[in-house]
Amino acid sequence: MSDHLPDFSGKALLVFDHESTLATATAIRFQDWARIGGEIFLQGIEIEIAGKPNCLAGVLVRIAWPSVQRFYEFNSIEDLQSTLAQPGGPGLGGLAAGD
Repeated sequence: MSDHLPDFSGKALLVFDHESTLATATAIRFQDWARIGGEIFLQGIEIEIAGKPNCLAGVLVRIAWPSVQRFYEFNSIEDLQSTLAQPGGPGLGGLAAGD
């Protein structure tokens, strides 16, 4: 896409919208950007985080880019999971699990 979007190739993302908490944020393995009906979406495979069962793990998910309030970028799924395994992990700016 030519919209000057970030290149998240090979990255794992933890994505928050305006209502998300750490407990409800969406974790994905980024695949690509998609344009549907003129709107831009992050596209990836939803991943399960240890201690947070997710029946949608392994399913393709698209997240409307304009709805994203903040996101955290990790080099791998393992990096994301190890950061979240730490209470108030440094990669999340000290967010508590109930945030």
